[in-house]
Amino acid sequence: MVSIGEVLNLGVLPERVGLYFASMQLLVDAYNRSQGETAELLHRQLTHRHSQMGKTVAEVEQTEALLQRLGIQLAPRPQMPAECVAWQQKIYLVVQGALATNQPALATYHLLGQLCGQAWLTLQLGGLVLSLRCEMPKDEPLKTHAAALAAEQQRLYGVLMRIAEHPQWSAPLAERLMDLRAAFGQVPLVAADPAERSETEDAVSARLIDLLTAMDTFADRLSALESALG
Repeated sequence: MVSIGEVLNLGVLPERVGLYFASMQLLVDAYNRSQGETAELLHRQLTHRHSQMGKTVAEVEQTEALLQRLGIQLAPRPQMPAECVAWQQKIYLVVQGALATNQPALATYHLLGQLCGQAWLTLQLGGLVLSLRCEMPKDEPLKTHAAALAAEQQRLYGVLMRIAEHPQWSAPLAERLMDLRAAFGQVPLVAADPAERSETEDAVSARLIDLLTAMDTFADRLSALESALG
């Protein structure tokens, strides 16, 4: 048996693991397109991200421990970004299958955890892409990444609205979910008006500062949700 909080974490944790792989891929790709001082800066960022691998390994271990509580053993561990995506998808499917059989009332909490994790990941990657655009303002692949993340932000914003209105939640929990959604959509990852999307470096920098504040708010509200569900 697993608790509501553990089921929620089984949704969130794989997305936290995904940040390491996705951010490393973004940085490697940007580094390969960079030169001079920008290349040196990105090399330092890559070194810093790599130094955080221990945290990611710990999150993988936490995920595996929770899966074992459900009688699930999942191997091998992801080593590359594409492997991580497949690992995340497999976890979602096997957990949903196990809960449907043994604890069907908890399946919605697992879905909620995954959505919250995806929202957190989207903001984290959005912050990284905006910071890279500050260094490489004319880089077209980064603009494409920003647009894709903005589309994902818009999609998840609508999904979080619908799940917050699910009749399963108590009024206090539904209010927490609406607060979480508001923090998630507080700062659009790209300008809403297509005519403004060729933003100046100053505009991108200002958006990044606003986004960092929104990321902190979202993280605080996600922690409050996790605490409330125990």
